[in-house]
Amino acid sequence: MLDSTAFYCGFYSTLQERYFTSHTILEEIIHIQKYYLIIDSLIIGDRIVILEPTKESCDLVKKTAYHIGETDLSNADISILSLSHDLQGTIVTDDLAVCNIASILSIPIINLSSNGITLTRKWRLYCKTCGKNYKASLSICQICGNRLRRSFRKYNKSN
Repeated sequence: MLDSTAFYCGFYSTLQERYFTSHTILEEIIHIQKYYLIIDSLIIGDRIVILEPTKESCDLVKKTAYHIGETDLSNADISILSLSHDLQGTIVTDDLAVCNIASILSIPIINLSSNGITLTRKWRLYCKTCGKNYKASLSICQICGNRLRRSFRKYNKSN
């Protein structure tokens, strides 16, 4: 499965095997005009196959992301994680948020230019002033009105 970072790093140019991606990923990388003809020829040559994930897998990825506070996932990230879950495939990516979710869902990762993640993280929002913890999606403390901060702890299946 090719994430958009695989395209940014030029991974697709060495393809000898067949890889999969989604329309949402292609929409995210459409601005790479100088490589678009190469990508298009790989699609025509059946080296890159465009598929869409199931709704069930998308729901699972969104639920997992919400559970661990991973709020920065794009629709493209959700689509490639979901597609990898559907096809039980490996994701080629350098996106640390994608790696974090993939780790929880037991989806294998190939990192390109980074070392990937060494610790699966569960994010939390908290108020530095009053100490109140919040789930994702807020930015201001509902008690004292201060800006919330983001921190993490090691993810365990029990938390």
